Amino acid sequence: MSKFVLPIYPRRAFRSGRQGWVLVKLNVNEYGETKDIIIERSLPDGLFDMPANKAIKQWKFDPPENGKMKNCRVLVRFRAGEVSLGR
Repeated sequence: MSKFVLPIYPRRAFRSGRQGWVLVKLNVNEYGETKDIIIERSLPDGLFDMPANKAIKQWKFDPPENGKMKNCRVLVRFRAGEVSLGR
């Protein structure tokens, strides 16, 4: 069963009304766990990287049929009051 933990919106970003996004590259192992998480780009630089990375480490996918998935890319968007995932 898949599990997707949403990132926590940083307080300093929320208070100042900052929005942004993080483009993440990751692998999924044969157990459905995320591995090799790399922040490819983010805007504004670095503001949302840590909460996105922390959440993605907790994600769990249904085990891939062919063993592993490599070079998956996920877009995490941060908007004041919400966080959304684009896969």
